[in-house]
Amino acid sequence: IFSVFFLNFVEMTVGDCLYMPQNTPHAYLSGDIVECMACSDNVVRGGLTPKFKDLDVLCEMLVYKGGTPPSITPETIEPGMLLYSHAELDEFQVTHIQLKRGRTKRFCFSGQGPSLGFAWRGIGLLTVSDEK
Repeated sequence: IFSVFFLNFVEMTVGDCLYMPQNTPHAYLSGDIVECMACSDNVVRGGLTPKFKDLDVLCEMLVYKGGTPPSITPETIEPGMLLYSHAELDEFQVTHIQLKRGRTKRFCFSGQGPSLGFAWRGIGLLTVSDEK
């Protein structure tokens, strides 16, 4: 429980984006987020969960560095479309597309890896490689 005194408390609003480098402990307290992680098998839990906690490994791997976590400012690709990416992140990026009711959008996601699409609010149809 004392670990909360060593973490940054950050209040975020819709559209804000933080970049957590590897070996940086993090958690969110409330709200809805999109969390993207690079492929790995090294999720180490530190507490507040019934799952296995390996505290020795956790203490060895952490980077003990203070300061404000780095944020990612989205790039506006076109009206209603934002790209969240970072120079250190070559495994993924997040594209936020906002459509008005009754509008359609054709967009080719990166061909460098898997893509995921979901509707946050409302309904829609997503077609990928001619599959609905």
